[in-house]
Amino acid sequence: MTFKTADEAARERVHVALHILWTTAVGTLGYVKNEWKELEAAIYSWLSRPRS
Repeated sequence: MTFKTADEAARERVHVALHILWTTAVGTLGYVKNEWKELEAAIYSWLSRPRS
């Protein structure tokens, strides 16, 4: 087992955090792109509903 310096460990944690953020962002964008028509219709119907 190799021991890492604090700097290496910190860099690895940052890398993992960025990887999680990146995959989450890409997944969200992909979902939004696929669901855009439904999302657009839902937003439009919400905006055009009568105000009380």
